[in-house]
Order: sequence, then structure tokens, then C-alpha cells
Amino acid sequence: MEEYYRYHDLKGEARKSVRYDERNDNSLPVSAHKLLFILSYIKENPNQAYHGAVFGMNQGKQYPLGVSLWVRQLSTLLKEASRRMEKLLQRSADQLYYVLNKCLTTALLIDVAERRIGRSADYQVQKEHYSRKKGTHTLKNLVITTLTQEVLYLGETFEGRVHDKKMYDQAELKFPEQDQSLWPAPR
Repeated sequence: MEEYYRYHDLKGEARKSVRYDERNDNSLPVSAHKLLFILSYIKENPNQAYHGAVFGMNQGKQYPLGVSLWVRQLSTLLKEASRRMEKLLQRSADQLYYVLNKCLTTALLIDVAERRIGRSADYQVQKEHYSRKKGTHTLKNLVITTLTQEVLYLGETFEGRVHDKKMYDQAELKFPEQDQSLWPAPR
């Protein structure tokens, strides 16, 4: 992030001269604030007006940067940093197989992450998203992690009514011929 802002301004345009320190007059003055901003936005998925109020900024696209411009800029930087660190989540079975071949970990955890969504006005959509297990309307993804909680694989998104085993079967995951064990995550 610091490297990017040395050569680009807050709007993402190339600087005329290199800048070596962060500006403290913008809405997210230091790298730690920027990281907290984008990670909390990704995790909580709030509406932009609320997220802007929490971080003391507007929602618009004008200077000083509003929530939408910060989200667009910082999510791109986060994805690039994750790619450089080889920490991008795998979304296909073939990519997961490649990662597991390089993985030194012998034990992996598998679970389904379920998150609540708003109840739809359409009855048919309600039925599809209703999870008996959680007693509410949800979306869910199959997740494979290491014991240190590093996420290796994030599967396709399913409606809440889809059974966990069916999600696993549809993922068609392949595992290398190594000494790796796949365990259900503890509850």
C-alpha cells in the first residue's frame, strides 16, 4: 500500500514526484486505518453510508475520498498483495489440488460457513434460502482451512437449504497422494 501511494495519488493517478510519507489530512491517514477499513468492509458488508459514518467520511466519489473510492482502491491493493504473498483463496478444485501439493500441513479442516441474509418478499426465494439448521435465511460456502485458520479454499455460494454433504459432492475436490487428513471443523 505504501509503495503504491508513493507513485500514485489518492485518486489513483500517477504522481509527478515520489512521495515518501503518508498524508495525515485524509480520512484514512495511516496504513493501519486503511487495512482496518477494507477488512471490516469485506467481512461485515455494511452499506456504504453506515461504513462512512463509522470511519468519519462521506459516501461520495469527490475529494476527500469517499467510501466508494476507498473501497475500490483498497480492495484492488489487497487483492494484489494477497496474490504476491500467494494467499489468494482458491475457488476451483484444480487450484486447490495444486496448493495442497505444495502444502506442508498434514491436517486440514473442512466446514461450511453460513451467513444470514435478509428475508425475501418472494415466497419461492424464501424457501430456497431458508436453513433449518440455522433457523433463518442464509447463504453458505464450503471452506477448507489449516489448523492455524488459514483459509485455503472457498467454494461456490449455495442457498441455505442445500445440505453440506451435497455442497462437498458438487465441489468434486481432489486431494494429493500425501499424508494429509481432512477433518470436520470442531463446533
